[in-house]
Amino acid sequence: MGTQITMTCQEKMKTMRITQYSNATSAKTKNRRVTVQRSSDGEGFNVEFLVVDGDTRPRSFHNLERDKMVVTTVGITNESAMALLVCLLDELKRCGMADGAIKLFKEKQ
Repeated sequence: MGTQITMTCQEKMKTMRITQYSNATSAKTKNRRVTVQRSSDGEGFNVEFLVVDGDTRPRSFHNLERDKMVVTTVGITNESAMALLVCLLDELKRCGMADGAIKLFKEKQ
């Protein structure tokens, strides 16, 4: 019987490689990459998830509810969630909004 190896969040963060581009931040882990890029109008962000694991089933779904609301659901791993937070925080810092986001998060707890 094999030994199961699990990594803590801190260990996963140490293996994550962060790359800053002029218009985006990317976090790379084993077989995964999360990229957050400022939208072309500067009013938001585009998020890209790249996964190389041989599973080609859809990981995101768009549903139209009541003929007017578009609901998008994206399934990501815990590791990808951490990478997304790192990239979003970096992009928010660049546009001067990180402090406000962190303050809001702390107030909601």
